[in-house]
Amino acid sequence: GEPVGASSNPLDRWILARLHEVHRQVTEALDDYQVDKPVPVFVEFINDLTNWYLRRSRRRFWEGDPDDKRNAYTTLHFVLTQLARMLAPASPVIAESMYRNLMPTESVHLEPWPDIPDELADERLLKVTNTTRRIIRVALALRAQHGIKVRQPLARMEFALPPDVRGFFDQDQAPIIAEEVNVKSVVMTADAAAIADVRYVPDFRRLGPKLGADMKLVSEGCRAGNVRVEPDNVVVAHAGREWNLGRDEVKVIFAGRDSRVVEGEGGVIVSLDTCLTKELVEEGVAREVVRQIQDMRKEAGYSITDRIRLQIIGDVPESWTSYIAAETLATTCDVIEADAERVVEVSSGAVKIRIRRARTDTD
Repeated sequence: GEPVGASSNPLDRWILARLHEVHRQVTEALDDYQVDKPVPVFVEFINDLTNWYLRRSRRRFWEGDPDDKRNAYTTLHFVLTQLARMLAPASPVIAESMYRNLMPTESVHLEPWPDIPDELADERLLKVTNTTRRIIRVALALRAQHGIKVRQPLARMEFALPPDVRGFFDQDQAPIIAEEVNVKSVVMTADAAAIADVRYVPDFRRLGPKLGADMKLVSEGCRAGNVRVEPDNVVVAHAGREWNLGRDEVKVIFAGRDSRVVEGEGGVIVSLDTCLTKELVEEGVAREVVRQIQDMRKEAGYSITDRIRLQIIGDVPESWTSYIAAETLATTCDVIEADAERVVEVSSGAVKIRIRRARTDTD
């Protein structure tokens, strides 16, 4: 439970900065006797810990650089022990169970309130990561909206950010976005107009009584595109005048060009190229087959290190068989007596998969 901070890994730095932020919020709430206020703070932090930090750190825990692995374990241990100490007043039983698993000889209720060092704070990193995750969320929603599975790779994604965010956002987040969204190329553009046709539609029902005769001028300004979207409001300009309107009073509609689809949220605009080449389709089939085999391995009770014999019957790209075998610890061959078999539908048709645990590493 000793303070950490030596890791240079951005994931470690981010979760420690989030821990510092949570500690400040919870401490302030309890000092004001607002005992229910920390609950949503804890829920959001636990979601961040599990669905971002742990998920993106998985490979660090079981492979790769020994120093990075040690940093991951040390950071996680520190975060969990400090979280248990902060949880203790609100959830004493769960906090004690957590702490006993991490520090077997001690009770969390005999520990002092955590003291999270200020040097762990990193407001810029928190903003960058929040923006990255928002971009990913919009892109994944766009995939779902158009029925494109995440395992189907796409060629290109473009995104635009509001001016107040663009200045501090790092382009080095592109590989993370590409991996999470499963696209080959990620490009940040100067503004939304570079990737989409933008229309602004005022809410006549709400604005009519508010603006009166000015409603016609605002409508003309929107139609001409004389609109500036700011963090908290929308500014419409026309005939030498400006109107500051609420974000919910002017609807922003994006239309993609060619084979691109577009979606926006909170000023973040994302465009995906949905054109699928033969190569992209084949990779999508391979990724889906890998997912099905991994499910079969789990259902058959194999350990993550068990090697298998694999037989695939159907139209699976031959150029991807080595990838499938490597991802599933498999040797491709005929399987006479299978431990498990499954027929799955992929874009190329029905594929039959049969697996059997290998007797030795060379089997």
